[in-house]
Formats: sequence, C-alpha cells, structure tokens
Amino acid sequence: MIDFNDFKKKSGITRMNEVEKLQFVEHIYKTGTEEERAALAYDWINVWGRDEQVPYHFCKTDEWDTWLFCAGRGAGKTKSGAELVRHLIFDVFPEFPLRIGCITPRFSDIEGVVALGDSGVMNCLAPWQREKARYYSTSRKIVFNEGETFQSEIRFYSADDPETLRGNQWHFCWLPPRGIN
Repeated sequence: MIDFNDFKKKSGITRMNEVEKLQFVEHIYKTGTEEERAALAYDWINVWGRDEQVPYHFCKTDEWDTWLFCAGRGAGKTKSGAELVRHLIFDVFPEFPLRIGCITPRFSDIEGVVALGDSGVMNCLAPWQREKARYYSTSRKIVFNEGETFQSEIRFYSADDPETLRGNQWHFCWLPPRGIN
C-alpha cells in the first residue's frame, strides 16, 4: 500500500497543496506498483478530498471530538462523512471493533443516500474493503468482518423515530445534515 507519511518525510512536505498532490499522483503512477496505483484511487483523506472535507487538515486528531461540516448543496458532505467512517474503520482503528451510529433526517435517507447512495458508505469502499462489508436492510446496519473476532458496524437510525436511539452506545456518531437529497 501507499506509505503517504513516508512520501511526505522524503519530500519535506507536511501538508500538500493542489500542485503537490498532482506531483504525488504522478509519482505513484510513474514509479508505484499496481497495488499502489489501485490504492491511490481510494485515498480520499490524503489525495482526493479538499481541505474543508477532511478534518485532519485543520488540527491533530487528538485535539478535536466534534467536526461540523456546514456547507451548501453539492459540497460533498455525505461523501466526506462516508470517507471519514471508512478511514476510521480501516485505517485509524483496524484492530478494534468500532460501533458507529448514523442518524439520518428521514428513513428514506438511510438506503437511498447514506448507506447505498452514490456517495454513501458502501460506494466509498475500495474493492478489497467491499468484500468485507455487508449491508443488512432489515436491521439497517453495515457489518465489517475482519476475521472471526473483529467486527465493526455502522447502525443507521432516523430522526423520524427518536425512540430507537435509547440505550445505544457508540464510539462515534455521524449526523448527516437535513436536506441531503
């Protein structure tokens, strides 16, 4: 896989601007392996996401516990949230079974937008991650299996039925904004 931090150390770059990102992509396509080129297409956090779409560009991860991405239609709010969830599960806590809650404004937003939509969680997964994830429509959750003992999950809830939120415990909670369609 691509060692982005190693590339930053060797190049002396701490935070890449658009020109440096382009140079990084060209470098991987010229000198990288087939696996690195494939992984590059799914590197939202380091390469493809704009600065305002990635909370790590503003501060260190141990300095924040809430991230508000307040933007207009088409700014990539759903994509950013789905990519952050994917990053937390596969990159930040790969050995830890995370419980993530996602509370959408309406029931129709669960499958149509946040779970299975064009910018939803399932469509943001790389092919090698997609085979480890399964969406269960009846229980409204995505389960990520990594062996027998490791299992992270995202449970989807709707603000239409606030009683379903009682008693749940999560490590992270994602609240996509109202009017996400």
